[in-house]
Amino acid sequence: MRIRGVHGLIMPGSIFPVAELRGPEPEFDLAVPERVRRDLEDGRGAGVSFNVSGPGIVNARVNDKPMQ
Repeated sequence: MRIRGVHGLIMPGSIFPVAELRGPEPEFDLAVPERVRRDLEDGRGAGVSFNVSGPGIVNARVNDKPMQ
């Protein structure tokens, strides 16, 4: 994940520590593939890959979410 900011891209090394401190990892792990799915439906992007956090990979909400 990268976030486009006013001064360029904000890289994962800056994003994930903040997400971990705030504690929304399952929501984050669910939001990223959902956003990718919407972008692909809208014709943005050709192919993607993404990682799921360690806690997310064992979280039932994340694992059981069907990708459409």
